[in-house]
Amino acid sequence: MKTVLVLVAALMGILQAGSDAGYVDLTQGDDTSPSAHADGKSVSDGCNQFSGGTLADGERASESVRNKPKLLVEFSRPPAESLAIGQAVDAEVRMTNTGNKPIEIPWSTDLAVVPKNQDPAQATWSVGTFWFFLDGRGDHRLLLASTSRRLYGTKASAGSEITIPAGQSVRARVSFKVDSLYTEDSERLKDGKWTLSAEWQQVEVSASLKECRQFTGYLGGPSFYFDEKNPSIAVSIASNAPNPGLR
Repeated sequence: MKTVLVLVAALMGILQAGSDAGYVDLTQGDDTSPSAHADGKSVSDGCNQFSGGTLADGERASESVRNKPKLLVEFSRPPAESLAIGQAVDAEVRMTNTGNKPIEIPWSTDLAVVPKNQDPAQATWSVGTFWFFLDGRGDHRLLLASTSRRLYGTKASAGSEITIPAGQSVRARVSFKVDSLYTEDSERLKDGKWTLSAEWQQVEVSASLKECRQFTGYLGGPSFYFDEKNPSIAVSIASNAPNPGLR
């Protein structure tokens, strides 16, 4: 009977792995981009100095909820239940395409894919990242400080994007700190019970350059994909907690 259970567990692991379209480790190396978006100056066309330009920010035209791509993010290997304020956390998330059509996302940690094979006068790329939230204590929602690398993709660079078929998933090893990203919210992070969740954020970037004047546009934001209700896990936050690792 014990042998049968072991075989069943092994088979389940194989089936689960088979449903993953890809895996990436976002905890190794340094992110070379200084901001939440890729740095448009990487497409410089030999300009040593920029003489201004235009920055535009927007969102996709509204679609019906039924037609919007759907991504669900959950912890496939969550951190332990007890975490300390300021602690560095290593975990793994799974992102599943719960919609009915394929979804294409950036899949390279190398910012160098952005200018590759692109005309510096007109370049486009996408940037994706995981955000981590603590919910609890009334309506307070805290965005934590992520230490995970960003993902970049462009159709001009083969292999820098990945397609998630409907019903399939990708997994990522991620890291973050149990600390508020914004200083003004730090005092809200108190000892006690919270729920922890992860979300995917993606923007499309377009940058054009003319006579060393740069024009950059961002399209995406929280409504880039229709957000499923991402599952959360219960955690206990303390000023001093044992070093837990993964569950």
